[in-house]
Amino acid sequence: MLVETHAPTFLWRKTYINACLHEAEGRKSMVSRNVWIGALVVIVVVVIAVAAIFIPPLLTPPKEEMKVALIMQTSTEDGSYGTAGYNAMMQIADEFPDVVVSVSDRLEPPDWEPAVRDYIAKGYTLIYGHGTQFADPLATLAPEFPDIMFTGGGPYTKDIPDNMIIHDTMSEQCAYLGGVVAAMMSNTSKAGIVCGFDYPSVVRISEAFRLGMTETDPEAQLAVVYAGTWVDPAKGKEIANAMIDDGADVITHWADLTGLGALEAARDRGVYMIGGIGDQYETLGESPLMLTSMVMNQGKLVYPIVKAFIEGTLEGGKTVEYGFELGAVDLAPFRGNVPSEVEDFAEDIKQKIISGEIEVPEIWTPA
Repeated sequence: MLVETHAPTFLWRKTYINACLHEAEGRKSMVSRNVWIGALVVIVVVVIAVAAIFIPPLLTPPKEEMKVALIMQTSTEDGSYGTAGYNAMMQIADEFPDVVVSVSDRLEPPDWEPAVRDYIAKGYTLIYGHGTQFADPLATLAPEFPDIMFTGGGPYTKDIPDNMIIHDTMSEQCAYLGGVVAAMMSNTSKAGIVCGFDYPSVVRISEAFRLGMTETDPEAQLAVVYAGTWVDPAKGKEIANAMIDDGADVITHWADLTGLGALEAARDRGVYMIGGIGDQYETLGESPLMLTSMVMNQGKLVYPIVKAFIEGTLEGGKTVEYGFELGAVDLAPFRGNVPSEVEDFAEDIKQKIISGEIEVPEIWTPA
């Protein structure tokens, strides 16, 4: 009986002792688990805090990108108008790394509207039409996209939408001065100019050049041909050769790549050259026949307009014009073949234009 009586007592004690031991171990495990959980929470909090301090972009939504586009009919490699616009946009890209910059060149008229609509669909909010030919098409599109800013070249005589500006260089000033130099340097009183298209902004170049020649030499004659292309050097060369065959001993242009072909013909035939739109002395191999260049510094327009748009200070609905006084147009440095008396006379004419003593007219139709 004792065994039977005490046996249960013994078993109970053993069970109780085991239960106590298990409870102690459980408490120990629970304490250990709680310690680990607490430590893990502390680690997570510390990691989040460090990330918030040192990696803020991971914790804030990305900022919407600003996108600006320049479209052109000519080439970015023409050494003049297109290259100047491209370089200005690359300057913008360097100074504003958070801004997306795009340039599309060699766009023919059927491509203009699709290109613009594609840019807008991709989030571009400034469409810069590089040339007067873009003014009408962009002015037509502007009312459809009131949140997009457009810009096209002048002259433009119609109403300008509030979300558009017209940019214009007074390039007739440098063309007139180029005509003065051509008249003084020519031995035949004949010169030729190859132009891209008969746009009003281009016609005023050829007519100002003609005026500069004839007011310097009343016997002077200027042959003018509108090639119908900005990007065909072979055609420019063919036109210039015909002009030289007819007695022209000074060749100039306002035709981008087509004009480079004209200058190459002049160089190869041994007649004087006056570069067009950009300083083309180095482009033509530093030929001693290059007298100077009529420079239209598009960077003086593209850069400040795009910069003002990025900074939120660009105002639409108006035309901006720049001439000699701001360096938007000029003559490139004279080269060795130009006598000092020609340089001095040209500089005197330039200062009279700046002062207003001489006013170069804007002639929109061919003579």
